[in-house]
Amino acid sequence: TNSVLGTIDIKQQVNISTVLPSTGSYKVQGVFSNSTVTADYLMNTILLVGSYNGTEFLAAAQVANYAFKMPAASTGEQTIYNIAAQISVSN
Repeated sequence: TNSVLGTIDIKQQVNISTVLPSTGSYKVQGVFSNSTVTADYLMNTILLVGSYNGTEFLAAAQVANYAFKMPAASTGEQTIYNIAAQISVSN
């Protein structure tokens, strides 16, 4: 296991919902919702974690210029962020 990934303060996890291949790169998308969030938090860093032969590794990191606020779940407010990252693949 990657001991560095185990130290990250994870606020929310989502699976990749879409993968769009292009020449030399891939666009991956994840949808974050406040439906299960119990406390407000600021989303400023998105980490894309991959797995190869059963070992997880950090594939990419995306940092926002301004943090997005993810509010706690409520009946009166639904918040959804569709995050897309483009990753270049090379040797």
